[in-house]
Amino acid sequence: MRSGIIRFEGVREDLVRDLICGVRLYNGDETACYLFKGFNVVGIEANPMLATQPRCRFEKEIAAERLTFANVGIAASEGTLSFWVTDYPRL
Repeated sequence: MRSGIIRFEGVREDLVRDLICGVRLYNGDETACYLFKGFNVVGIEANPMLATQPRCRFEKEIAAERLTFANVGIAASEGTLSFWVTDYPRL
């Protein structure tokens, strides 16, 4: 297994100090909980159908720089890949 380091160069120290990285935001409930507890959040959602929800739900937090959101996937190398979405609802 490989590990990596995320560098936050040029980002205000107070934003990084209490930082949570959330992978797969889904409907944003966990993100809301972390924001309520005072954390700053970097959120990642690969599903393009779910990617618009955080921008609408957390408009104020994004404007206040408490939430940074990326509609990307995580892979071994940079590039463009096909993204498959299940036909079945989440259980």
